[in-house]
Amino acid sequence: MILGFVIVGLLWGATTPFIKEGGLDAERQQEEKGDAQQQKRGKAKGEEDTQGKNKAAKGGSFLGKVFGDLFALLKNWKFLVPYLLNQSGSVAYYRLLGQYDLSLAMPIANTLSLVFTFLTELIVFKQAPTLRATLGCSLILAGAYMCMNSNNSA
Repeated sequence: MILGFVIVGLLWGATTPFIKEGGLDAERQQEEKGDAQQQKRGKAKGEEDTQGKNKAAKGGSFLGKVFGDLFALLKNWKFLVPYLLNQSGSVAYYRLLGQYDLSLAMPIANTLSLVFTFLTELIVFKQAPTLRATLGCSLILAGAYMCMNSNNSA
């Protein structure tokens, strides 16, 4: 039982920082691409002509921008691979929900997810642990432990 929840927590928690990093990477690539296009236009037609066109190009449709951003994310493997792993954790979670009590499954999976996110940021991204974050993880684990024990005694 607990192994399934550990796997779900690991898939959710360990991928979250990578999804964030991949999203930021895709955003940086989009900005660099936009800057390069603006520079090409500026060199080709002169700075005075392009200022009006750049404002019009930035204005584009909202839906076009949303789909463009979505397509850029899906092309970026640094976002896509962790996202797919994260979603496989969601599939495993829904399978576990069919087998175990919701009042036990949800707190365990979410607690482990937060703990694995904390550990991934510490280990992979070399972030220094703060007292506040460490205390928060400890309290979350204590709360999950109490949930598990209250369900066992009932």
